[in-house]
Amino acid sequence: MSEQSVVDKEAIEQKLLDIRPAIQQDGGDFEILNISDDGVVRLRIKGTKNNKPRTRETQKRLLDYVLRKDPEITGYTKIEKVDWETPKPQGLMERFIDIFR
Repeated sequence: MSEQSVVDKEAIEQKLLDIRPAIQQDGGDFEILNISDDGVVRLRIKGTKNNKPRTRETQKRLLDYVLRKDPEITGYTKIEKVDWETPKPQGLMERFIDIFR
C-alpha cells in the first residue's frame, strides 16, 4: 500500500464532526458507525422534520462531497451501507406545539 492510499480515519472523523453542526442546524443529523481500513464510511443518517428520502440522499451526497474534496483526507473511498433513522410521527398535540416554536 502506498503512502498516498493510507486511510486517515482521524481526519475523516474530524471533518464529519466539523460539518455536523451545519447538518443539525438544517434539522438533520448523523452518527458515525464505522470507518473501515479501506476508506469506506458507514453512517446512520437521521431524517429531518419532513424526512423525505431525497433529503436524506442529499445529506449523504453532501457528506461524500466534503470528504472527497478535502485535500487533508487520504484514503477515503465512499459512504455506503447507510442506515436511515426516521423520526417518530407526531400526534396532533406535538404538531400544534411545533407551529408555535
